[in-house]
Amino acid sequence: MLIDAWWFNNTQTTKDALYQYPDIPPQMLTPKTHLGIYAEPGILEFPVRLELSVLIEDKILYEKQLVFTEAQSKNDEYIFDIYLETDGSIIDGKIVAETLPVLPEKIKVVIKSGENVYSKEINCEYATLSGKIVDFSGNPFPSPFILRRTGFENNIEIPYMWVWSRKDGTYSITVPKGVYHHFYVDDNTYRISTL
Repeated sequence: MLIDAWWFNNTQTTKDALYQYPDIPPQMLTPKTHLGIYAEPGILEFPVRLELSVLIEDKILYEKQLVFTEAQSKNDEYIFDIYLETDGSIIDGKIVAETLPVLPEKIKVVIKSGENVYSKEINCEYATLSGKIVDFSGNPFPSPFILRRTGFENNIEIPYMWVWSRKDGTYSITVPKGVYHHFYVDDNTYRISTL
């Protein structure tokens, strides 16, 4: 049984990001705080109930309960894929949430399906990555620094953890410790004009 969950707390605002997309409103390009889940709990059947609690010092900072009756569920608040296989099931998804004033210490996950109950309490750990994104002349470069967690490499709809370069080209992002499939810098001109 594998259950993994994490909290990504975005603290970047539209005011401190270096954007280069005048036709897109900045709020659409702002990273989203979210609770991510990846689980291989065992055999599941619909409906699948997911109960989540995000805590610090046993105080609940955020909680959510969802019931899924189909393989893909999405709206403005969440996106989930649930694969029911005879040899084991997979749940992957995320829930958009409000940015918290502090980083959570624990995430409790409970998955219920028929008579089966799978649960795990995850201790949250974080790492901060910082750097500077510049062009070949050393000028601040408008680009997001994007990370993609392992388990989501094949699902382009599950959001990344990311942050924009600031007006001076620097970036700093605090992410949950874990295994990441890849990271990249994207100026939206890949294979057109830049590498």
